[in-house]
Amino acid sequence: MSTRHSPRGQVFLRKDEKLKAVIKTMPQEFSNDDFVAKFQEMYPEDWIKILNRYKAHERATRIGKPFPMAEPKKYLINIAKNYIKQSQKVLKIRLGGVRMTNIKVVLADGKEKMYYNAEAYVGGGQVLYVVRRTSYGAEVSLGLLQKDEYRSWESMKA
Repeated sequence: MSTRHSPRGQVFLRKDEKLKAVIKTMPQEFSNDDFVAKFQEMYPEDWIKILNRYKAHERATRIGKPFPMAEPKKYLINIAKNYIKQSQKVLKIRLGGVRMTNIKVVLADGKEKMYYNAEAYVGGGQVLYVVRRTSYGAEVSLGLLQKDEYRSWESMKA
């Protein structure tokens, strides 16, 4: 008698990208059913992949054993909630900073250091991050100063 194995790995590719696209099309407040319906509309082939993976797990799970995958709608809602939660963590960090043109940092020894076309924010442990965003949205680190390495910082208009 052969052993039954359930599939492993990603259920569908580019999950974060697709979840983000669906969320962008949704109104400010939406229900779980609305989200599932929009996902099915925008990515029907991925919805079929979710259903097929669920059926494969269903066939491979022995009677009396725990079922390894949530029901398809619940699975999609769970991954969407996780994506939103992770996005909000990143957003909270980025919103802690203020967009700035120029940053003047007064170092611990009293010297001033200028960062042009940059933005800054203070992260955990009072660490000062000075960054510049590229046209592609990437964040390039210009400076990372521990609390004992700087006295103060301020934004300055160009």
